[in-house]
Amino acid sequence: MSKPYSLHLLISAFGIEIFCTQVLFIYTPLHFIFNGGDSVIGSFLRALAYIGPVLFGYYIGVLVDRFEKRRLGYIISVVLGATAACYSIRLPDQTLAETFLFLGAVSVGTYFLNNLRSSVLPSVALASQLPRMNAMLLVTENVALIVAPLIASLLLSLSSPRMGFLGIAALFCSSSLLYALALPRRPTQPGQTQRKTGSFAQNLGTLTSNKPLLHLVFVVMGNNAFTGVYLLYVIINAVETGLFDTRNAPNILVSFAVGAIISGLTAEKAIAFFGNRNLALLCCAFMAISGALPLIAPSHAAFFTSAFLVGFFESYVVIAAWTLRQTVVPAEVLGRVTGITSALFKVSMVVAIPIAGLLGEHLNSKMAILFGICAALLGTAPMALRMVRDHSGANRVDTPSPD
Repeated sequence: MSKPYSLHLLISAFGIEIFCTQVLFIYTPLHFIFNGGDSVIGSFLRALAYIGPVLFGYYIGVLVDRFEKRRLGYIISVVLGATAACYSIRLPDQTLAETFLFLGAVSVGTYFLNNLRSSVLPSVALASQLPRMNAMLLVTENVALIVAPLIASLLLSLSSPRMGFLGIAALFCSSSLLYALALPRRPTQPGQTQRKTGSFAQNLGTLTSNKPLLHLVFVVMGNNAFTGVYLLYVIINAVETGLFDTRNAPNILVSFAVGAIISGLTAEKAIAFFGNRNLALLCCAFMAISGALPLIAPSHAAFFTSAFLVGFFESYVVIAAWTLRQTVVPAEVLGRVTGITSALFKVSMVVAIPIAGLLGEHLNSKMAILFGICAALLGTAPMALRMVRDHSGANRVDTPSPD
């Protein structure tokens, strides 16, 4: 099968999975909170989206590196479909424990597929094509994010979302066919497993030895902490202001997705022009300002503009990190290192969103968003300090000594 055809199928599978996941993780915490549930528990439901890579990221990476990726993609997609179908049978009488288990399973399963896709992408695209391919993935993700809030809003208006969840189950199953078609059968060659074996410390060393990549990981951690908090609490804040009701507030995320799509379409040139570090710092600064707009002057325009700009700036950072990771990490350990970096990317969300939940519960949603802004700025500190040191060192070298 040709590489362009495989790429299109992989991107299509990703679009299906991210759409299903976004619907689940937008609808479920909002339904819980809007029906009188505790904001902290609602935040934990949202944070479950990231529990898969945080707890199991490295071990999932080991499995992805070791086993046939075609079979893994097919089996995991079918399991996700079956899990969604079983959960839908319980609706609308599901328990909170069942909801936690279901969302946790979805988080683990979809991260399995994300790691697999990141690992096979360098084998179906040239190194020079990676920024464009990663941008296409991010554009696909945010096209799905345009549709997902609309479907989540529809489900919020229904007394029982059972048919919607059954539809999600069917979509997960359809993505399994795409993996079967996109990826060839590649059985492990004799001795291959031995070459791939490495300890956690060795694979962590692969990351920490590359300072530009490590500093960009810190930036993405702050970026993701802010984004995870913002995507939940900008909706809650919009409802609290009285400008939106619970059914149309999720539509703010459509503006976020449009900004991210435009960012994805221009990311390749932006990275080439500014470079990874300069672009990351600029984007985080502008993202922080953008996130504060509805807090300063709440209005319909402020909420939609803020979401658009946050989506635009945060996507540049993510694409830069994905591309650098795929470029500098050896292919035989890419799954493991992807697991480590993904765990770091998401652990910031798992920590930040419940803290924001506490702030939202005991203070207000504005404080939760401000906390997220501070996290984004904190993530830039190691890279900013390194750039200042590099600049100071360059000035000392360039300064002529006195006669």
